[in-house]
Amino acid sequence: MSLVLILFAISSWLFTLYGGMNDFSNMLGHLVRISAFYATYLAIVEFGLMRPYSSMFKELNENRLALEVEKNKLTSILDNMEDGIYITNRQYEIIYANPALLRSFGAINGRKCYEYLHEQGDICHWCKNEEVFEGKTIRWEWYYPRVEKTFDLIDSPLITAEGITAKIAIFAISPKRKN
Repeated sequence: MSLVLILFAISSWLFTLYGGMNDFSNMLGHLVRISAFYATYLAIVEFGLMRPYSSMFKELNENRLALEVEKNKLTSILDNMEDGIYITNRQYEIIYANPALLRSFGAINGRKCYEYLHEQGDICHWCKNEEVFEGKTIRWEWYYPRVEKTFDLIDSPLITAEGITAKIAIFAISPKRKN
């Protein structure tokens, strides 16, 4: 639309130089005016009516791409941490586990957190999920006999992009007992 305004201004200026019907500035003024009308057609009809989604959703697509970049950064950070990290939902399903956790505990294979981490058939009696889902961050220590390590655990509430409340747990090998 800026181009349209500039073209109309130039054509009007050329018409002020008008000397006669067959004057060059008169002909050039008309050609520039026709170009201005064509640019108006392109701006309104082609981009506004024929291809509205490309202009309407340009900012939305840019925001989506920026969000994807940030998500990839966060995933990269979590994937490169030495401490084990997992995220579980209210149904005890593990929705993310970083490579450090997988190295310590193996593949998840669709198991619930109590099956995967504690080899329990049902929810653990010491489970901290209810407190975490109430908004509390819980710090506790846990000894895992299978790998013979004591872990400092931090369980924190997490709101995911979908708005689902989840729990993020960080497993750090306890500095008190490096087994």
